[in-house]
Amino acid sequence: MRKAATVEFVAFDVETTGLHADIDDRIVEIGAVRFRDDGTEIGTFSTLVNPSRPCGESTNIHGITDEELIHAPNEETAVALFQAWLGEPPDAYLAHNASFDVGFVKQAFERTGKLDVLGDHPTVICTLRLSRRINWNARGHKRRLEY
Repeated sequence: MRKAATVEFVAFDVETTGLHADIDDRIVEIGAVRFRDDGTEIGTFSTLVNPSRPCGESTNIHGITDEELIHAPNEETAVALFQAWLGEPPDAYLAHNASFDVGFVKQAFERTGKLDVLGDHPTVICTLRLSRRINWNARGHKRRLEY
């Protein structure tokens, strides 16, 4: 019996200074994990990003302070590190509220003049939409679980 081809995914998340990738807000953290469809983890990526501006009220959401970002790589360096880590694009990306995260990543690649490794039409699975579809009667679908 022939084994099916392995599928690779990259699940990623960004934290930001605000809600508007196309205006003035920037990424302050990128985290990602690459894994196979059988659950085997291939690698992880994580970096803080110095946004060259204060985090403001967003610190109340993600908990990352301006002081923590002082010595973090700037956006151009962080994007280059993420690009190098990604290497070959996976079969699909996963993100919670994917349009938000993809929007920020694409803007960062555009601003820094780096090749957008997500591509023009990446396969992106939005886990927020998936959660809403599967758990339609749940009270909330927040990014962070509260224990």
